[in-house]
Amino acid sequence: MRARHLFPLFCLLLAAFIWGCKGAGTKEKVRVDRFDRVLDEYVSLGSYTSLQKMNTQYPQQTKLLIEDVLDIGSVEEPDVEQRLRYFYLDSTVQLLLEEVHRQYADMSDIEEGLTLAFDRMKKEDPDFPIPHVYTQISCLRQSIVVYDTLIGISLDKYLGEDYPPYRRYFHANQLKSMTRDNIVADALTFYLLYSYVSPETPKMDSKLPRSIARVHWVVAHILGIPPRNSIPSNRDTKKDIDISPWLVKVDAYMKENPQTTVLQLLQMKD
Repeated sequence: MRARHLFPLFCLLLAAFIWGCKGAGTKEKVRVDRFDRVLDEYVSLGSYTSLQKMNTQYPQQTKLLIEDVLDIGSVEEPDVEQRLRYFYLDSTVQLLLEEVHRQYADMSDIEEGLTLAFDRMKKEDPDFPIPHVYTQISCLRQSIVVYDTLIGISLDKYLGEDYPPYRRYFHANQLKSMTRDNIVADALTFYLLYSYVSPETPKMDSKLPRSIARVHWVVAHILGIPPRNSIPSNRDTKKDIDISPWLVKVDAYMKENPQTTVLQLLQMKD
């Protein structure tokens, strides 16, 4: 008789387990789309199939790369694909491509970091749009490109602060941020700036707007890392702007106003 009562209990436990598994699997997994590999196939092999993929599967990524990142013309120009190919066949760029292949054969750690970051943001803002993330080679032009719900990661800007060719183009403070460990933080930072501050890249003047400091505070909060105390200066490429006073004010405000949510902080306009 006692065994008859165990069956309903077992069913309840099984249902609870299944429900728990469903709840744990609601996180939207971020997959990094390797656009850089498609581009490399076109450049190295002259592959028509790869070129077709660029134009049909990656039209916006290709447009951003040609017109905004590399600034070599318009995608409407008939010979722009050839110019793109010649650009990447440069010996210096080829060295960057080889190093990217070596260091970024696997990006599962980046995908896990982005998944966690965007999931936490989704909890703070239910309307937060999960972006489509892809990789590119910017020829050392830009680290992160954001457009609408696209995030482009330039892997050639994250080859490590000790990567020898970097020392010809970047100063010490910049080199510290050009590592694999900074990709997730950079992607989240620029996406939040685009989503909550302005679609245009904010001007890094000598007096940093409070909204930029708020984004840096949120990124640190979401990722559980120390906030960055400086940002690059547009006026002097060898110096950074110290934003620590702004971060201190934001941190003090959040401690004094614990009822303020991350979303409310990002939406402040002053």
